[in-house]
This record gives sequence, structure tokens and C-alpha cells, in this order.
Amino acid sequence: MNNKQKKILFIYSNLADGGTQSQLSILSKYLCENNEVYIALFKNEQLFPFHGKIIDLKAPTTKNPILLIYYIFKRIFKINSLSKKLQPDIIISLSVIANMCTLISKSIFFFKTPIIITFENSLIMNKKGMGFVGRIALILNKLLSNKAAKIIAVSKDLKKELIQYNFSSNKIITLYNGIDISLINQKKIEDIEDEYKEFFNTNYPIITTVGRLSEQKNHKLLLDAFNLLNKNIKTKLVIIGDGPKKNELISYCKQLGIESNVLFTGWVKNPYKFLNRSDIFVLSSLWEGLGIVIIEALAIGLPVISTDCPTGPGEIITNEMNGILVPINDPYKLSNAIERVLTNKDLKEKLIKNGLKRAKEFSIVERTKELNKIIDECI
Repeated sequence: MNNKQKKILFIYSNLADGGTQSQLSILSKYLCENNEVYIALFKNEQLFPFHGKIIDLKAPTTKNPILLIYYIFKRIFKINSLSKKLQPDIIISLSVIANMCTLISKSIFFFKTPIIITFENSLIMNKKGMGFVGRIALILNKLLSNKAAKIIAVSKDLKKELIQYNFSSNKIITLYNGIDISLINQKKIEDIEDEYKEFFNTNYPIITTVGRLSEQKNHKLLLDAFNLLNKNIKTKLVIIGDGPKKNELISYCKQLGIESNVLFTGWVKNPYKFLNRSDIFVLSSLWEGLGIVIIEALAIGLPVISTDCPTGPGEIITNEMNGILVPINDPYKLSNAIERVLTNKDLKEKLIKNGLKRAKEFSIVERTKELNKIIDECI
């Protein structure tokens, strides 16, 4: 079926802020060139464009346990209904919860459509914050994974975690996420809003990070490192993203006395124009799946520093060659690494040059071709 248009159905929670949502948006653009693409969302919440057809399952995530059970069953029945109605060539689910609903649906209703389940985050680290439902979902992912035609991990280390959790090793494949370099180059030259121009119009180096304001991204580590750094070098920090930790992080900035030099932009449609006006990109995460924002920063031509967290950053970055890796939760080493890059011109230029080369290896065009091949093997 290599030359035949395929009908692809994705299953996911929403298209709000997040790396998976961003990746779905980019991937859908290229898949739609030769395929008919749909996405079934638990809730039609959308910040990123999707280039196929969106189907709202009207079964959102909720903290009400009774309502949540109802919505889970609703998703399971809807997935079966869509399989019969749309007759897709393949169903691709993303995340532990979406995988669970898809696997249960196939197990109960025996629909013929092959499914691919996808894992986008470290299971070992993410398990701590999953809650009861998430942990049950992970168990069901493992028990029912024989129903999947393929299991995709977005990094090699994540594949190792899946094998450690006793998923079928013969079904697991690594498929890195990809970036649209041409789109990044178009968007990075856009002008920033007037409200931010004064902050960026400075002689101070600008450090920028991008990510949801959540426990996973560990922004407190970056704030501590920034506070230490500013005792030696005056810099400014831009934090792009939104999330449950926002008010706590703003309060922490005030507690440290650094609030005048830290800008919280919230979620922005185009982070690339901010990165393009920055001097360095830093990721302080406790865990990742791959860390696609690292690759985007490399593509823009920024030197990158990241925690060597599970999983992904260590597969993108070769330490001291195309980026710097530092231990998790060590503000002193993170601060020292930032200072080294900002004060060592030769190191900075080497990281930028090699980083640009590395970014090209994650082309979304090639990733789309790889995914199409995987789909062909399943149908």
C-alpha cells in the first residue's frame, strides 16, 4: 500500500499546550499531503492547528472519579464506533490513557483495524505523578499490548523502559519526533509584541526556556541557577509556557528577589521569535520523552544546556560537542554551565555550529516517511 492514500485516525486527549500536541500539529501537515487524516480528541481544546479532520469525543479528563469512569467507557465505545464508521487503515493512540482506551476497545469489540500505541514520556519518572487511574492504565497498557501491531517509543531510552516493563520487545520501535526546519526559519524572524520589546532591548544576555509550567519541567531549578548566575553575570530569563505551577513560580521569583529580570510570557503561538532573540536555551526537566524543544532551539542556532534527565536529552546532545548536559537538581552545576557558555566564545560557537548540524538529523519530512513505512508494515 506504499502508493495508496491511507486513512489514519489518531486518538489523543486535546490539542492544547504541550510537546505532543505540537508534534501532532506538525506531523498532520505532512501526513495530509498523501493521506486522509483524522484525530479523535477527548476534548476539542485546541491551541495548535491540526491539518486533518477533528472529531470531538466529548469525554474530557476530569477529577470527578465517577464522571471519569463514565468518560473512559464513552471513549472506549466511541473508538469502536469510529473504527466501523470511518474504516481507517490504522489507529494511532498517544499517551498511556489514550493507549488504554484504544487497547480495551479493540479487546472488547475485536475490530479489525490495526492499532499502534505510542509512548511520549519516561514511564519510570512519569509514573510518580500519574495517580491511581494512570497507574492502572499503565498496567493495562502492558497486559493488552499484544493487541497492538506496533509500539512506538520516541527515544531509545524510552524503548528500554518499555522492555523493562515487560512490553513485547519484538513490537517496540524507536521513532524520534521531528521538526519542521523551514517553518521554524519562517517564524523565527517574526517581530515580537510591543509589550516584550523593552525586556529584550537590553545589553544583558537572555536565557530562555520553553515548556509547560509543571513539576516535570522543574523550573525552580532554573530559577535557583539563574539566581546564582546573577551574582557573577547580570542576565535576564524568559520562561515561555503556562501550567499549574505558574503562580508558585512567580511567587518564588519574588522570594529570591529576581522578579524584575524574569519574564513569564504564558503560552505563545510562536516561541521561535523569542528564541531567535535569546543568547542561550536551557531545559531543566526532571524527565522527558525526547525533548523536542531542544532540537528546535538547536535549529534556531542557540547553544543548549539541558539536564541529563530520562529520557531523550542524552540522545540528542553529545556533551560538550553540540550542547551541555548537567545533572538533575544541581543549581550550581547548571549555573556554572550557563556561565561557561556565556563567557567562552569558542565553546559557544562550537555548540552552535554542531547543534545546527544535529538539528537537521530530525527533519519532520524524514520522520513522516518513517511513520508511513511503519503504517505500511501494519496494514
